[in-house]
Amino acid sequence: MSSIAAHPLALLLRWGVRVTINTDDTTISDITLSEELHSCHVELGLTLSETWRCNLNALEAAFVDADTRAALHASFRRWGEHIPELHGPELSPARSMGPT
Repeated sequence: MSSIAAHPLALLLRWGVRVTINTDDTTISDITLSEELHSCHVELGLTLSETWRCNLNALEAAFVDADTRAALHASFRRWGEHIPELHGPELSPARSMGPT
């Protein structure tokens, strides 16, 4: 890929594909998750709520048991419930995933 701006992540996310934002092995790429999130915002134009959705998608795809996933999901929801910017129009109930 010629640049991060050419990456289809934002388009796929907006089409409803469950994408996540990750780092490669940081000992090889020397890129942090914070840097990846920032690049997705600046270069791809992801909104705060789209970035939140990617984080929830990652939680839903994590290799953990159901009880751990439910506890983490509840913790994420509690943390973000009073931040209106996390709940933009692109996260309408029809597109929302996971327990509420």
